[in-house]
Amino acid sequence: MPEGGKFNAWINPLAFLEVDQPWATAEKTPPSAETILSFLCPPGTPADSASLVERYKRISTEPVRLFAAPAEPRILEKLVWPLRHAKASYVVGNNLAVVALCGMVSEMVALLLWQLARRA
Repeated sequence: MPEGGKFNAWINPLAFLEVDQPWATAEKTPPSAETILSFLCPPGTPADSASLVERYKRISTEPVRLFAAPAEPRILEKLVWPLRHAKASYVVGNNLAVVALCGMVSEMVALLLWQLARRA
């Protein structure tokens, strides 16, 4: 323990105070979009629109974009929407979710290719 018995700590690190506190539930106005974005972004990550747009542009540099996807529910559910969520997670600074979602999509692509190869 540091000298003098003091240590650094985060108070209520998992709480969304604007929603959790009794005074917040008594009020009729929901938290603003900016407040919600601040909760979604890790501490120290800017949550203003300019920063979010800059991070979106940083990850949207592919030379050829996917302009359409088959309206097949399983493809959308297992490949397209998880990639969209991964991109959104990057924008708000949730890098762990980016890695997890991309890993899941990679597994789904591997399963799809395996199933296609089995049928050929």
